Parts: sequence; C-alpha cells; structure tokens
Amino acid sequence: MEKETIFNNTFGLGNGRFDWLNACVGTNGFPDSLTYAEGYLRTPEILTDYIYKNNKRGEVDLLVYPIAYSARHGIELSLKTILIDMADLRGLAISVPDVTKIHSIKKLWDATIDVAERTDIRLFHITKKIEPYILDFVAIDDTAQTFRYPESNVGATHLEKTPIINLVRFVVYFKKLTEGLREIIKLTLNLKDEYKTGTYTDKFSRRDLIKLSKALGNKNEWVTTLTVKKKEFIKKKFNLNSNKQLIKAIDKIVVNRYLSSLIGVEFPLKHSGKNTLLRFKKAWYTLHIKDVMKKNSVFLDPLQDSGISLSDIRAEDFLDYLRLKMRITTTYLPLFSEEELADLTTLIIMGRQSNQYYAEDYEREFERNLRDAQQDKNEAFRYIIDNTAALYYIRKALKLLGCKQLSVESHFNY
Repeated sequence: MEKETIFNNTFGLGNGRFDWLNACVGTNGFPDSLTYAEGYLRTPEILTDYIYKNNKRGEVDLLVYPIAYSARHGIELSLKTILIDMADLRGLAISVPDVTKIHSIKKLWDATIDVAERTDIRLFHITKKIEPYILDFVAIDDTAQTFRYPESNVGATHLEKTPIINLVRFVVYFKKLTEGLREIIKLTLNLKDEYKTGTYTDKFSRRDLIKLSKALGNKNEWVTTLTVKKKEFIKKKFNLNSNKQLIKAIDKIVVNRYLSSLIGVEFPLKHSGKNTLLRFKKAWYTLHIKDVMKKNSVFLDPLQDSGISLSDIRAEDFLDYLRLKMRITTTYLPLFSEEELADLTTLIIMGRQSNQYYAEDYEREFERNLRDAQQDKNEAFRYIIDNTAALYYIRKALKLLGCKQLSVESHFNY
C-alpha cells in the first residue's frame, strides 16, 4: 500500500535548474539525531561565512540569533546522542531521567561526564577537553531560551550582560567545540565493537586489561614475582580500591585468548596446530611458487602492485596453472578435515580484516566457517588455496590471536 504524502505550496518539489536543491528528508533520507545535529552544527560557519564574504554588515545584528541558536541546538542534539550511545557501551544507568526530553545543556553535560568517567578513561579525557566551550554555552543559554526570545518567561531581557557577540570569535571557538563533539562520537562508535567482546570489568576497559596483563608478567612466575608489594604497586597504578577488583581483572585475563598470551599462556587453535599450518603452507607454495619468486616474499602486503599484468600471462601458462591446481586439490584436499579448513578460513578472514576483528571473535567466526565447510568442503579448500595473500593473512591473524609460539613453530614468525 502506497504511503500518503503531504506536499503543499511551501513544502514540495523543485524542478529544472533547481532540482539539485531538493532535500531528502523523513523516510526518504533516513535521518537520525546526528544528521539533524550536524545540520545545526554546520549552520553557524556557513552563515557567518556568507556575512563576511558578502560584506553584509547590516545583517550581523539579525543573523546572530539563528547562528547562535543553531550552534546551541546542535550541541544539545549531539550530547543526547553521545550520552545514550556512551551509556550503552557498558549498559550503565544515566543519572537524568528521559534524556530526550531534557533541554538543559548543563544537565546533559553533567550526565555525560559522569557516564564517560564510569565507562572508559579514553572517553573521559576526550570529553573533558571540550568542557570549557560547553560551559560557555551553559553560561549564556543553558535552556534554549536566550537566542529564541528577547525576554525570559519572567520578563527579563536576554543577553543584558553580554551586549556584544563577535561572530568570527564565536565561530572560531565553536569549531573547537564541534571538532571535540565529533571526536567523542567517533570514539564512542569505535568502542562499540570493543565493548561487545565483553572483555572489561567495572574498573578496567579492554585496553586497561592489556596494560595490566603486560604489568603482571609471565603467569608461570607469579609465585615469586607477584608479591604483595607488586600487587600494591599495580593497585595504585590502576587506581584500584581493593584486591577484589584486581582479582576480578585477573580472572578476565586468564580466560581470554589474547590477554592470556601476554602472560605467557597461549591458547591453541580449535582444530589446527603446527602440522596443519605446515601442510597448508606446502600446498599453497606448490600452487603459488612462481608468484612468490617474482615477489621475493610471501609476506608482502597484497595491496601492493605485484608488477604482473594480464598481458604477461600466456594461455599455456594458464592451462598449466589449472592442471596444477586440480592436482593439488586431489592430493591435499583429503588431508584436511572440515574443522581444519574452517580454522584456516577463519585465520585468513580475520587476518585480512585484522583492524575489524578482536581475538574474542575467533570462536564465533570459526563456527560460521565450519558450517560452510561442512556444506561444501571443496569450496572451502578452493577459497583458502586460491588466496594469493593467504600466508600474509594467516601471519596477521596469529598475531591478533596471540599465537606466538605456534607462529614460530610453523614459520609464520611475526
């Protein structure tokens, strides 16, 4: 059923040379709060730039109100989104009820600082950086009245104590604020995947746990090295109030694949060890030896130019390649179990996108690839053997998973 649309004289389509000014809104543009906020945040600089470049001196006293109001409203919308998204990282309660209905920047900011401090030191530091600029707006227009009406609801004249606002000065400092807001939004978004791993405690983020793991040293030596004095030093360094908080963090470390590798405990892959990796390497070399000789390394970045073009490949060479590939498949495919193929596929996928994966994703990714291998074993083998950067990706994945000893044993040293 077609949805009802509402167009009228004022709100409707333009055509001809003005059709590029048709704005996509509502379900046509799928805007969210940040889309709205970004529009308001950009308006002050655009309007001020218009006044300056066109020498509109007579417009300054008029446009100061929409300029400042747009800035203030952009801040409010940004803080609401930041606050909700930041609290979601750890599932924290927000100190103010019904965030969407609050219009006080001070209340929103106080709640944001509180959540940032309880969530992650990275968020807290980046948030505190813009506090002076936020407080400038709190002092002048906390509740979105000052730049909308000339008087307050009790009849007091707005801006009586601030009779002059220089627009260039305003925009310069407002840009510092907007840059900070965007940094907070970006960091919060980046941290979503990190916190989805579940690798954190009430006192430690995943990054903090990595630092703690390195500070703890080799687990086999804790009996002699993890003394009371060292524990007290660690507690002071990480601002811990009790041994319980330290124990809770250590419990997280010892069951985590990557963190355990930092204390000298290496988790094995689910179904692949040294022999599997060496067997695959042998099969891969057999198929790709000519390319390896030209590149002079199997560990070069696959995105670099290989120096080979289609014109360099002769028909007989291609047919030889297909015959070789068939022989390799016939010889090596039976030597790999479906579980081993799933492991190798997982390593290649995680290594290829190592900046998008965490070690905690390994088990889930393995199970997905195992289902694919069980459905079509030939295709699973084809995927890994055809990949010209397979060994490069496997090495990156082994590093991501903390498999240092395995990488040495199978000659994937990183």
